[in-house]
Amino acid sequence: MALYVDIGIGVIALIALIVGIVKGFSKQFTKGLCGFIAFVGSIGLTILLMPFIQKAGAFKSFADAATKWFAQDYFTVTITSTEELNQTLSQGFLRILAGLSDRIYGVMQANEMTTLGMYFGDLVARLIVGFILWIILLLLIKLIFLGIRKLLGKLAKLPVLHTLDKIFGGLWSVGITYLIAVCLLLTVIEIAILKLLPDFQPTLAQLAQDSHIFKFLHNTNVIGAYLADLFGVDLVMTAPAV
Repeated sequence: MALYVDIGIGVIALIALIVGIVKGFSKQFTKGLCGFIAFVGSIGLTILLMPFIQKAGAFKSFADAATKWFAQDYFTVTITSTEELNQTLSQGFLRILAGLSDRIYGVMQANEMTTLGMYFGDLVARLIVGFILWIILLLLIKLIFLGIRKLLGKLAKLPVLHTLDKIFGGLWSVGITYLIAVCLLLTVIEIAILKLLPDFQPTLAQLAQDSHIFKFLHNTNVIGAYLADLFGVDLVMTAPAV
């Protein structure tokens, strides 16, 4: 089975390469593609930059201020164990989070948080700062790539750069295929399997162990691993044994 999966992936990559070479690099740079690159790129950069921003003093001050937005008793009670957290989460609307108590408490311990208010304050601060950062990066990247698109359209007409346009077109097409097929599609499939078909997880792990191309794609899917983590799924569970 692993051989057929690798062959299928290889065929997709070959088709992407051929199409990219035929079309060239400049012709692939449509306005829609620029917008898509800006959208995905801004998400990726936001993911990479947020850990550094969270260490900044300004962010911590904002998180402290956001903590004060959660002033109800069950947000300010000190929590020192999972049992105490479960008891707190049994109140009011917080019951919907009861199934995530272990995960929440783990985050609280890792970040030295003693109340749910601190947890939610930090969470809200990250959401607000992350959204603002994403919007800024989205606009900035889109403007940059629209400018590159105009420049490439002019340069591709020069005979000396025509061959390079074809070469980079093939590489670019393969890169975009990797982003869509691996970072998005493969991630969605793995999340669905681990969430809905947990009994199939050993088969998926064995597939990653026996294959070559699929193993490489799985192990380099950094964006997918982060997205899966947002859904409470650890893609390392499907990683091949070392």
